[in-house]
Amino acid sequence: MVESMSMIEWHDGDKTIGVDATDVLQQLLGGWNPPTVNELKVVLARRGRVAPPNNIETDEQFMQRLHACGMLAYRKID
Repeated sequence: MVESMSMIEWHDGDKTIGVDATDVLQQLLGGWNPPTVNELKVVLARRGRVAPPNNIETDEQFMQRLHACGMLAYRKID
């Protein structure tokens, strides 16, 4: 049985793929980005001009919000 994966496709065509939304976010840590998922989510929310993440929102829901505002293309892949 093949599990679905999660993927961000950036505007330049580059892709970040992981087992779920949290894994995708963890792959973006470091370098120019903050060192923790929570800090990264705050930065991405600012860049996407959406409300900051809250404590009850899952990483999946957060990524769906960024997708809805057009900041990135996020989807599940099989």
